[in-house]
Amino acid sequence: MWREIFKNNKITVTYNSEPAPSSSRNSPLETLEPPKQSPLLKSKSPEKIEPHMKGVFQSRDKTSLYYEVYGEGKPLLMCYGLVCRREHWRHQLPHLAKNYQVILFDYRGHQFSSRPSNDQHLTLEWCSRDIQDLLNYLKVEEIGRAHV
Repeated sequence: MWREIFKNNKITVTYNSEPAPSSSRNSPLETLEPPKQSPLLKSKSPEKIEPHMKGVFQSRDKTSLYYEVYGEGKPLLMCYGLVCRREHWRHQLPHLAKNYQVILFDYRGHQFSSRPSNDQHLTLEWCSRDIQDLLNYLKVEEIGRAHV
């Protein structure tokens, strides 16, 4: 059974294998079964692939930005969420790199990219400029339009 414990204005939810007395069933949480691991969540480790090109380039405000390129084909620029990391694409990367030139990069101030000297440049507007600069640096306009 699930049991809620209230102490010092905090809620703690615990699971106890002993059934609760029928008179104490006040919480809907107590009627829930313990969670079972889904077979879909038991995925194997992603296939490891190495970038065929990686490096650092300077954006227009001289911030050093890290990038990696995998595979061949039409360019596909992968932009992760602001609280995520480039490695979060590791499960999709092997599959996408079979058909696309996958471009990964670290946002300014993230992981291997440096923090800008001017904190006013830590904005989404500057992140979009970085993407333009990266695509120009990699000469993606010569290849064609990139998927973002």
